[in-house]
Amino acid sequence: MNTIECPRCLGKKHVDKADIERLNRQNEWLPGPCAYCEEKGFVDSNTPENIPVDKVDIAYEVGLEELISSLYEKTVKLVIDGKNDYEILAELEKDGLPNEIGQKILDKAKTEINKVKGKAHREVAGQYFLKGIGFLALGSVVTGITYSMASGGGTYVVTSGLFAVGGIYVIIGFFKFLSNL
Repeated sequence: MNTIECPRCLGKKHVDKADIERLNRQNEWLPGPCAYCEEKGFVDSNTPENIPVDKVDIAYEVGLEELISSLYEKTVKLVIDGKNDYEILAELEKDGLPNEIGQKILDKAKTEINKVKGKAHREVAGQYFLKGIGFLALGSVVTGITYSMASGGGTYVVTSGLFAVGGIYVIIGFFKFLSNL
């Protein structure tokens, strides 16, 4: 059997965006494993004569949910990478997505990212607040113990440093929490 380089994936064993555009299958295929050569990178030399390279039923089916999920993931990555709305919508449009749908996907991605950021921000605020409470409690315990030991007229330690640091941490935590409401 004579073999040749797969004319669909060009021997890469996977179809990429350039292959999809070359075969004019945008909005039908997604990048992924090559079904034409079954991920081998080569085919029998007679295959292209018998089966067209762009034959749709020799492709891994892309469901609508998978397509939307892929575009959503791409959008999230672009937002995280710091791209502006115009750049993101232009990128989605290159993938054949109408601007109105691209805007909806972008809005949803931004909403979800903001929820995650908000949750992380609240967790950090809570950590500051709890550390502050810990410092205040430790300062109270140390001050209380030294005060009780000095009840017969001795001296005792007021842990003003622990109180100050604890108070500052509580205030920082409180304001961090409020700044994310």
